[in-house]
Amino acid sequence: MNRNLWIIILTSAVFAVCMGVYDFAMPIYLKEIKVSFGNMGIIFGLSSTLIYFLRLYVGAHSDRIGRKPFYTMGLLFSALGNFFTPVFGSLIPLTSVKTVREASLIVRDTMRSILVYENGKKNFLKLISKTVGMEFFLQGVGTMIGGLLAVRSAFFACGTALFISCIFFLLFFKEEFRPVKSEKAPLKFRDLLRIDLPPKLKNLTLAMFIMTLGMNISHCFVMPLFFIQKFHISIADAAVVLMIHRMLLGVPMFIFGNFMKGRNLKLIFIVTMFYEACAIGAAALIPNFWIAVTVWLTHDFFGAALWSPIQNHYVQEFAREESRGRDVSETVALSSLGAVLAPFIAGALAPIDISLPFLVSGIVVALTVIPLFKL
Repeated sequence: MNRNLWIIILTSAVFAVCMGVYDFAMPIYLKEIKVSFGNMGIIFGLSSTLIYFLRLYVGAHSDRIGRKPFYTMGLLFSALGNFFTPVFGSLIPLTSVKTVREASLIVRDTMRSILVYENGKKNFLKLISKTVGMEFFLQGVGTMIGGLLAVRSAFFACGTALFISCIFFLLFFKEEFRPVKSEKAPLKFRDLLRIDLPPKLKNLTLAMFIMTLGMNISHCFVMPLFFIQKFHISIADAAVVLMIHRMLLGVPMFIFGNFMKGRNLKLIFIVTMFYEACAIGAAALIPNFWIAVTVWLTHDFFGAALWSPIQNHYVQEFAREESRGRDVSETVALSSLGAVLAPFIAGALAPIDISLPFLVSGIVVALTVIPLFKL
């Protein structure tokens, strides 16, 4: 691998650990300061709504000025979002800070996949599988750290680490970018509202929207609270469960990516996505903690560990070379609208029964396979 790829891996590693810390600590922090399930849904949902257009703008503009400025900003915004989260305790400022953090996640994630593709196109499926696998593994490490540290200290530590990572990337990543002169990368706001995607990418975007909606109903603020409230386990025990959850997704990607090439990717995509749906939904119906957790954790090893790199591969393959930044960001932006709706649904279902978000999540994810048949 060249130096740029190593720099992407190192900064991604820091980002992944801090993401694991944040995703676990945020619901716990909100619960500690007495935020209701409904208001949690508002905080998580509105923060996703406000950055929808940012995804579109970043991708289109990166086709003109390069990927490095946006990746750098993603790291910086994440540092700020983490550092200032424990400073606030009311709805509006918490939503604002969460929006900054979510913006960083979107920008960094979109640019990461493009940078890996542009710096390692020949082995992209293998590289993205290993990179994303590493990130999920380290998110598991971050989850455990989040369960062991005091919540406020965890946020401050991550903010500091991400700021250092931002400076490192800015100084050492060397981008050789040649802007594409094309009318397919417009920057006007009204142009960003137009959906302009190749047919196959439209079908994939629809599938990704359904999947994102379904997954985020169970994988938002409700995820650690489901295990804590339903099975009456401690915060530290919940951190262990979610650490394993991340690692079971990350570790297999290191291996599975080596055997993807030449396989029937479409069939693997469909089968593993459907299995994931069944495992998530089943966890809501099983009363025994050990059985429920075991079944639920298999949705990573036999599900996302396989379909996630395939999805990344298809997004890059179906995107047009002359407008890759816009195509990729538009696909991710449209599919991310599912993450806008999901927290509101989870916030409405959780007060009725803490298991309902997981059951509905599984049902919705199962519907993802319908548009996948048209790829």
